[in-house]
Amino acid sequence: MTTKPKVLTERIDDFVLLTGLHAENPRKETASPTAERILKACSHITLTIIELAGQVFHHVTPLSSLQVRMLEFPGLGPEIYFGLESNSE
Repeated sequence: MTTKPKVLTERIDDFVLLTGLHAENPRKETASPTAERILKACSHITLTIIELAGQVFHHVTPLSSLQVRMLEFPGLGPEIYFGLESNSE
């Protein structure tokens, strides 16, 4: 007997539709996006790290509403992404 990962079994009833993954039709919705489309939607994300005078600064590009939704679906939330942006001495 094969068991499904916990995230999948918890979310399978939610049936989330993602809009904006199809460049040729941005209004098209999909419940089963391909890895290629997900990666393409995240291709403009950048983490910049600058070390200056003993301080380290991190900056991340803002997320689109689609990217936030993709993080929320598996239960992660955008906080995991924005947690990368921190400044330390």
